[in-house]
Amino acid sequence: MSRSPTFSETRDSLHKICEAAQRGLFDLGRCREAYDEEALSRLVISTSKAILEHLPCLQFETDDIEYADSNYGYVLNCMTVPESLVCPPDQP
Repeated sequence: MSRSPTFSETRDSLHKICEAAQRGLFDLGRCREAYDEEALSRLVISTSKAILEHLPCLQFETDDIEYADSNYGYVLNCMTVPESLVCPPDQP
């Protein structure tokens, strides 16, 4: 069952997304200065996870949105484990 979003929750979500993006931009500058591609990959994953946690659409609490959120989070988590433990692509 879907629920209605609220102004307060939407504002809070957008604020947290902006904070994650600002933190990502700051860290991006540090990665660029060091020319560290591994750190850049970690930054992309961690920033994506932070934004994913605060998407305003999660307020709807629908099965389809939660399923997509879960799958996206699963893929990001798989990208953070060592290659020998990589999650199979067909196992969301």
